[in-house]
Amino acid sequence: MIRKISKKAFRPAMNEEDRDRNRARHPATPFNLGTTLIGSDLICYPTISSTNTVAKEMAMQGAREGTVVLAEQQTEGKGRMGRKWYSSPGSSLLMSTVLYPEAAWLPQVNMSGSLATVRCIRQTTGLESSIKWPNDVLIHGKKVAGVLFENIFQGSQLRAAILGIGINITFDVSLRPDITYPTTNLNTESGRDLTVWDLLPSLLRHLDQLYLRIKGGSDIFPEWLAAVETVGKQVKVRSGNRIEEGTAERINPDGSLVLRRPDGTRVTMVTGE
Repeated sequence: MIRKISKKAFRPAMNEEDRDRNRARHPATPFNLGTTLIGSDLICYPTISSTNTVAKEMAMQGAREGTVVLAEQQTEGKGRMGRKWYSSPGSSLLMSTVLYPEAAWLPQVNMSGSLATVRCIRQTTGLESSIKWPNDVLIHGKKVAGVLFENIFQGSQLRAAILGIGINITFDVSLRPDITYPTTNLNTESGRDLTVWDLLPSLLRHLDQLYLRIKGGSDIFPEWLAAVETVGKQVKVRSGNRIEEGTAERINPDGSLVLRRPDGTRVTMVTGE
């Protein structure tokens, strides 16, 4: 079942347990998202292949800018560099937003996803998180969220951009022994009993504010950079079959990373992990 919900009358699709918990915390539902653009349409799926995949299809069919695709579970969740994004039902906030930016805005729109996530986490849990270049969000050195930014071009013309965000809320990494990088979830770190519905309004509002500022000509790069933990650290960056090691010297306004190799030479990495 698919639910299309107006941002002015947001009644989230929940199981009975979450519905009971939500009533106790948010007795005045429907939620008022308080956004201007993001969440103009909010489309909720219990199970979906990938929110980014479906959002792309909607963009090509003319979905309104700001349309958000939300899922309780993904069967083919996508991470960066072709990796999978794992989730069990209801364990993560999984969403993708349809945007129609100008091509010159793309680096900052990408940054808006991780910056909005950091601000949402701080507002809803009080926890400080940081951004690991280019698009992971960490708490105490462990990944709690990630951003997947995909663009749709026809020839040289940008048709749309899809900003996907995944935040682990209760996801138990011990159930996936194939995940080898340090991973955590918000409830473990905060000691709270959060659900998607505690986080979603905050995330959409922060994303809305940042995207509208970008559209208005503001530069959010300094704010994003202040949340990045990568600069000055020894890093290993993989981009395709290429691996570079050295010191992360700086990040340029277009989001590219300047890495200083052990021999003193420098290389600029546009993407990687």
